[in-house]
Amino acid sequence: MAVLGFQLILTIVVLWILNKFTAKYSFAQWLLLKGGLVRYLHPTNERLKETISNGNVDPHTTHKCDKPSKNQTSGKKSGSTRRRGTKSGSYQDDAQKVESFNVPRTLTLALDYEPLGKYYVMQLPFYSDLQWLLDFSFCTLIVYFTTEMYYTYFGQKEAVIEYNLALIWCFLAFGFALKILFSITATYFRGGNEAMGERSMCIVSGCFFFLISMVVLIPAEDILEFGLVEAHQTFVNNTRKLLEFQGVAEQSSGPVSQLIFRFWLAIACGLLGAILTFPGLRVSKMHKDTLTYSEGNKFQSAIYNLSFISPLFIILFWIKPIARNYLTVREWMTPETFEATRLIFILVVLALRVSLFRKYIQSYLNIAPQRLSYLRKESGKITNLEIQKMIARVSYYLCVASLQFFGPILLCLFLTLLTKSTGNYRWTGSWLNQTNCSNDMCPVPDLNTLSSQSFLVNNEINETISNDEFINQTIIEDSLDLINAGNASNFTADLNATGEQVQTEQDIAKISLSLLKDVFNPLVFRGVIGFLLWWTVATWFSTQAIGFMYHSYFED
Repeated sequence: MAVLGFQLILTIVVLWILNKFTAKYSFAQWLLLKGGLVRYLHPTNERLKETISNGNVDPHTTHKCDKPSKNQTSGKKSGSTRRRGTKSGSYQDDAQKVESFNVPRTLTLALDYEPLGKYYVMQLPFYSDLQWLLDFSFCTLIVYFTTEMYYTYFGQKEAVIEYNLALIWCFLAFGFALKILFSITATYFRGGNEAMGERSMCIVSGCFFFLISMVVLIPAEDILEFGLVEAHQTFVNNTRKLLEFQGVAEQSSGPVSQLIFRFWLAIACGLLGAILTFPGLRVSKMHKDTLTYSEGNKFQSAIYNLSFISPLFIILFWIKPIARNYLTVREWMTPETFEATRLIFILVVLALRVSLFRKYIQSYLNIAPQRLSYLRKESGKITNLEIQKMIARVSYYLCVASLQFFGPILLCLFLTLLTKSTGNYRWTGSWLNQTNCSNDMCPVPDLNTLSSQSFLVNNEINETISNDEFINQTIIEDSLDLINAGNASNFTADLNATGEQVQTEQDIAKISLSLLKDVFNPLVFRGVIGFLLWWTVATWFSTQAIGFMYHSYFED
């Protein structure tokens, strides 16, 4: 194994860049501050009193909500918005005493606005999490695709004997995204009585998706091709071999059963459903408002609708009668090409959604003037403090809304990359025939073939590895033959009788490590990670669809 190989050097360089330059050149800051996004400022007490004294009160209390103009989304001045002329762009209320007075709900008030500033954004809650997640994810993509290109064109033989460090980056990025979504969900359980509705929604949605996942796991593999049956069977067989080699097979009950295996998957699905509920509802609201602002532009409306509905096509890719049978049986593409097409399509869908981030987040910021419009539909009075909190709360939770937008996308992205690399898929499918391919570049065999193969010995690898490593593979074969023949109890004595091949405990450790690698083989990763990828996309889309129907029904 190369100690100072290409991957380690690339990792060190990217970590140095992440540590030294992200404070000044941050990808998250570029997304938020360089796109012309504007936020609306809460009115001061003097402004409210001036508006009341001028008699700007709407006499009609039941008119329809005014649609936000295009100028509100672009940050330009209009008749209903004015930009503040102070240097800092914020009201200086610190010296004023806190006073409370009533304001008519039908008050016609024009909100001031300003572009998002760096120092304002840095003070928002969850900003550090947002910056770290986006910057680390961006660096992870650089490491992953640079590694893929290098070993595809330059280092195919080195890839056989090197560990893929890009997988560690992907696992870490996936873990960071998952942890941040859990942190946002946890705030609902620490919010007291004010967050009682959010808590109830998370619990109900978690139980609902738990039941739905159990229903999804029931159908046979000829309908939903997750490969969980083959993955569990391979995991059980190889784990039993490892336990027999360690001499604990008689004292241990062995691997989990198929029922327990699916039960733990259902629990994971329920947790994913709980943390993805509010991100889906938030994005559905953004999507509806974005469609409202683009009513006059059919092209933009088509792009927004395509981005919203495209996760449904990802879900259909795992339904065997619709996707695989239709495309591969008719010989439109080979199974290897189908797998590559499915992975590439997911990346295209996610890239399209990321490209619309600024449109969606500006729609979220435009909720502030919308709330005033909804307020004018009601009668009675409201205090000045309630109006100010209502307006300021929108931009205050800007980073939370951004994390709810990016969180599910990053989960799907890194699950896709992990599925590709751990499952031994190729980006090119069968379009390019490569004779000397690495573990990450080899053509994808059929699932039935994979389930009958032993991942302990790979003939293609044996042609390229060194003499000593080939001897170690031979030792593994001999040891497994002894185990299968029922000589596990005398395994150590028989193995030492073979000569100088096994003289130390290091050889036994190598065999144990190889057996452990065989437990977590590509077939297991394909089944488990592939199912989690499909479930994440399905939950993400279903929560958005439910949220869109909810907002369309109750707001219209």
